[in-house]
This record gives sequence, C-alpha cells and structure tokens, in this order.
Amino acid sequence: MTDNCVTKEPKTTLLTVEEFKKLSPVELNQLLYRKIRVTSIRGTDHEGHVYTIDPVSKSIVLVVPPATTVARLPAEGDRTVQLLVGYNIDKVELYSENCAPTVVDQIVAWSPESQNKLTELELGKIRRRVQLWLDKNYIQYSEGRDNSLLILGLCELCPPYRPQDCLCTNEIVLGRIQKLLENIPSDTETI
Repeated sequence: MTDNCVTKEPKTTLLTVEEFKKLSPVELNQLLYRKIRVTSIRGTDHEGHVYTIDPVSKSIVLVVPPATTVARLPAEGDRTVQLLVGYNIDKVELYSENCAPTVVDQIVAWSPESQNKLTELELGKIRRRVQLWLDKNYIQYSEGRDNSLLILGLCELCPPYRPQDCLCTNEIVLGRIQKLLENIPSDTETI
C-alpha cells in the first residue's frame, strides 16, 4: 500500500524541539495530515501522517501506514495510531511531500466513529443493557441530551455507551463508573 504522496526526492525540513515548541497553533494546523518523522529523546524514530497536535503540550498523534509498522502483520488497510508525548520529542522532520486527498480520506475513514456506525436499534439495545446494569447495581441515572445517560448527576455516558465514552470532571467517579461499565456481562440474561 502506498501513501499516495508525490515522492521524487523527499526534501525535508528539520526542526529542533525548541523550534517545534515555538510553533503557533496556526503553524501547527498546517502540519495536519502531513508526513513527518519524529525522533524521541531516546533516539527512536516514528514516521507517519499527523492526525492531530495538541497546541499546549505539543503531543502528536500519528497515523502510521502498515508498511512502517513493526512487530505485527497488519491487515489490508490497517493503520496504527501512535501518541508521541510532547516532552519526549527531540526532533521533528517535515517532509515536503504534497499528499493527495486520498491520504486524508484514508486517515478520516480509519477513525472509530466512521467504522463503528451502529443503527438506532443496536444503540437502543446497548443503552437498555447499560440501564439494566445500572439498575442492578443501584446506580441512579437520568436521560441526558442526545440519547446520553447522566449517571449520578456527575458523569455523562454518550453513545455507543462504552467505558471510554464517559465524560466526567471527577476522576474518582469517572474511574469507578468506567470500571462498572467494563464489568457488564455480555448477555442480557445474566443481568
């Protein structure tokens, strides 16, 4: 699988960590979907397309094509996502390749939201199973906005109702509700 980028002689621009951290949010936005190579402070190289960059911590989320993925045999069209924490970055090498829109489309098509489209009926079944589990464990909840569940008045559980779909500002409550959701039995009859 190719990256669909024009590669005559890939010209690169090398940024030191100081230069990279001085980039403004507008300049960081120009790096989105661009192919880069990041060297960590331990000397490990990570190469892929930028999915997003946190403008505060300068952490980078890279989508790595299967050809550069190490230690496993990827399926066709499979991609690996790497989070490179800002304080662990030593150098950033920017490729001057112009990526075709198909690369951006592949990155967006990879996202969990686009791959896990559930029907309203399936979401309703999952929601009902979560509600039964919360009832069995005597946890109060109410109907929230956009089909979400407001648990204990503190934690909002959004569709598709997985532990990682919880929104809560209290980390202790968040952790306990996520743990509770992880323990939901797979079949409804045992609830």
